[in-house]
Amino acid sequence: MRIRNERASIIKLLKCGIVLSIFFAGCRDKSAEDHNRQDTPTVKEEHSVPTLDETVAIEKEPVLAETCVSQAVLYYSKGRYDQAISEFTRAIEIEPTDATIFYNRGNAYRAKGQYDLAISDYTKAIEINPVYVEAYYNKAIACKAKGEYDQAVSDLTKALEINPRLAEAYYNRGAIFFAKEKLIVHQIYQT
Repeated sequence: MRIRNERASIIKLLKCGIVLSIFFAGCRDKSAEDHNRQDTPTVKEEHSVPTLDETVAIEKEPVLAETCVSQAVLYYSKGRYDQAISEFTRAIEIEPTDATIFYNRGNAYRAKGQYDLAISDYTKAIEINPVYVEAYYNKAIACKAKGEYDQAVSDLTKALEINPRLAEAYYNRGAIFFAKEKLIVHQIYQT
């Protein structure tokens, strides 16, 4: 835990350093004679900071998993799922034992409708962290979307074993049971 806190502190310091270096790069150095002239620019003009896209500061940092994840989350929030997946993949290459990165990449795949890839990532997150309730839940939702109802029920049941207060899991498990019953009745009447 202490190492993570130190890493977070280092990342914050790096970000502050980047912001300061960008700020000072935007300021012009002036000699004493320049400041005494009548045509000295106003404070606003002299200290203006160039407007930056969020990605500029992130790209200047050393490549850390947290940096890639931050960029991926930004892309995901803007609906740019391919770029988010790419950044999550870079983060996984750096931190291959971080279950949350697999989980989040799974969410991006699921948002694109790539359920097999999402299920694979959720499964990997569960292998790393066997009590990752959100991974079980979202894996079940992806399985449900593929029509793999038995697997979805199994994953929802496991999520409920871990967290019995997860109302959404009860709801979705009930909806799957209802859908399966409806499917069985439909098949019976068609024969």
